[in-house]
Amino acid sequence: GGAMEYLCDIRDVYLPSLGTMTFRVHATVLDRDWPLDRPPELPRESSDFFRIVGFKSFADGTLGSRTAWMLEPYSDAPHTSGLAMEHTLRGELVAWMRAVQKTGLSPAVHAIGDRAARVLIDAFDACADTPAPRFEHAQTLHPREIPRMAGRFASMQPLHKADDARLALARLGAGRIERFFAFKSLLEHGARLAFGSDWPIVSPDPLLGIKAAVTGLDLDGRPFATAHSIGVADALVAYTRNAAEMLGLPGGMLREGRAADFVVLDRSPFEVDWARELPAVDATIVDGRTVHARTPMLRAAPLR
Repeated sequence: GGAMEYLCDIRDVYLPSLGTMTFRVHATVLDRDWPLDRPPELPRESSDFFRIVGFKSFADGTLGSRTAWMLEPYSDAPHTSGLAMEHTLRGELVAWMRAVQKTGLSPAVHAIGDRAARVLIDAFDACADTPAPRFEHAQTLHPREIPRMAGRFASMQPLHKADDARLALARLGAGRIERFFAFKSLLEHGARLAFGSDWPIVSPDPLLGIKAAVTGLDLDGRPFATAHSIGVADALVAYTRNAAEMLGLPGGMLREGRAADFVVLDRSPFEVDWARELPAVDATIVDGRTVHARTPMLRAAPLR
């Protein structure tokens, strides 16, 4: 999976565990107070289970705190449209993204408001396509921006939709709900949805995320902005192939040359009524080895 971590935690927690990890981590570094001409020295250690793939910057805040940077004022706080932060506030976003790409890593940018999104996509246009920049969250998008995401990664978190849905109408007003977590429209315009959780803010369980993406139910069980809901197949691709390819992970699909990383569900995800039930994970296999099994019978020998 992808993790957002500070360098001190990478050195103190991940690197000492390199030989014992049972899941793959491709980490994005949160340290961002560095001169643009001098990125920090990164640890050189890596393995099949851990490597550093990028740096992260915050373009704005959050919808809940009304600090997401919006094109128009908040419906429930007309005196504010949120605010820009960090490199975006200082007018350095493009320079920072280019500096990250020069190191061979991917720039990931947190942008939740529709104004922050516009500025970020402008920055995408001014940067190289590789290493691919990542648009983290993409929670509100003006319809003008959606076609501009064609071929680009939108790193989104369906459980954040289920969480923020409970306050979105107050913050945005009815006229802007079409901008809120526009999964379906992004797909229709060729964006590459890559789903994750943003744990520990919400549960890391991808099955709960699939439920949110396909049903449109909020965390209280009420439907919200269901016009943006997508099918199970698209949600599975977003949680597997696209997420893996965005991070450069070796898995994401079962085929020759990819890693044998997969889960075994107790029933087909295409036959589940996601509004009422979730499939159970019978077993988790990483690198061909069973690392979790619900019953002793499933604790088989390694696949190789």
